[in-house]
Amino acid sequence: MTVATTTEQVEALRPLWQSMSVSNLDADIDYFLAVVAHLPGVIAPHVLSVERPGRPAMIIVARLERHVFPVTVGYTELLRPHLKTVVVSFDGILGAQSEDDLAAAVLALRSTLRSGRADAVILQKVGLQSALHRAAVAGSARVTRIGGIAATRRWLVTLPDTLDLLLEGRSVKARKKAHYESRRLRRTYDSVEVIRLDRVELERVLGEIEAVARTTYQRALGVGASESALGRALTTLSFERGWLRVWMLHIDGSPAAFWWGNQHGDTFSVDTPGFDPRYTKDGVGTFVLHAMLDELCQDPTVAVVDFGHGYAEYKERYASQSVEQRDVIVLAARVRPLLTGQFVALLATVNRMAYRLLRNRSFATRLRRTWRARLTERRGAD
Repeated sequence: MTVATTTEQVEALRPLWQSMSVSNLDADIDYFLAVVAHLPGVIAPHVLSVERPGRPAMIIVARLERHVFPVTVGYTELLRPHLKTVVVSFDGILGAQSEDDLAAAVLALRSTLRSGRADAVILQKVGLQSALHRAAVAGSARVTRIGGIAATRRWLVTLPDTLDLLLEGRSVKARKKAHYESRRLRRTYDSVEVIRLDRVELERVLGEIEAVARTTYQRALGVGASESALGRALTTLSFERGWLRVWMLHIDGSPAAFWWGNQHGDTFSVDTPGFDPRYTKDGVGTFVLHAMLDELCQDPTVAVVDFGHGYAEYKERYASQSVEQRDVIVLAARVRPLLTGQFVALLATVNRMAYRLLRNRSFATRLRRTWRARLTERRGAD
C-alpha cells in the first residue's frame, strides 16, 4: 500500500485512476483535487493505492483534514470539537469488486489510525444495507465507532419519457395546484422565462446564481451556492468539463430562482436550489423544478435524478426510490479521539430522539420554516 499526500503524487496515479469506474463526481480526480486545494481545513490529500497479489488494484480517494464534528440544536451550533480525520470521498473506494476487497480497503484505512497520522476515518453516507457498511462494521471494534449518528435517506427518481408521466405519481390536487401556480405566475408578471445558464458565459452563471443565493436561508446556514473559493472553483471546473446544468428563472428580466446540478454518466445530481424569498408565495421553486425535470425526462443521456441525501418535502414527493445511509466514523484507539467520539455520540443520540419525536408533526414543519425565515431575515439585515 502507498499513500499519496501531495498533488504531484496524486497526479502520478491519474492513469490508473482514470482506468477505473468512478460512479460519483466527488471521486473524480480533478474534482477531488479542487476540493483539496480550496476546502478550508484540508491538510493534504490522503489517497491510498492498494495492490494485492492476484487482485485488482484499488484506489481509496480521501483527504486528511482538521474535521469539525458540530454539536447542534436545530440550526444553532453549540460546540465545534475537531479531530485530524481522513475523509473518504463519496463512493470513493475505486476498483473494489468483492466484499473481501472492501474489507481490505477498511483495513488500509485503519492502518492510518494505528500509525498516528489521523485520529478518525469517515466513510461518508454509506448505505446501511451495503457491502461497504458490513465491511466497515466487521472491520472495526464497536467502541471505536461513533454511535448515535442519525441515518439519512438518499432520494432518487428514475426518469420516464415525459414530465406528465413523472407527475402521475402525485395527487390530482397537487398537479392542479402546480398548474394553477404556473398560470398565476405568468399572469402576475410581465415576463417569466426559464433559461439554461450553463449555455452562456461563466461569469454570467456565477453572477446570477450569487444574486439569488445571497438572499436564501441556505446561505445563512453556510450551505448551497457559494462565492467562496471552493464554490467558485467547483462551479468553474463543472462548467469547463461540461457537467454543469443550471436552470434560472428570470422575472421581469431579473434572476429569481434556480435549480442546478451536475451530470456524471447517466445520473444528474441536484445541488442545493435557491429562490429569492420575495417570490415565496409565487411558487417559483416548483416552477423551475418542473422546467428542469421536463427537460431531463426528454434527455436520452439522463436516466436518473439524484436529489441527494437529507429530508426535504420535494424529495419525498418526486423521488421513486430512496436508500438509507449513514456516515461511518471509526476512531483511533487513543484517549482523545475516544472521548470526543463519546461526547459527539451522546449529543447525536439526543438530537436523533428529538428529530424522531417531531419528524411527522406539523409543529416541526412550522418550526423549520420559522428558523429559516429568521435566518433569511438576518442575512438580509447583514
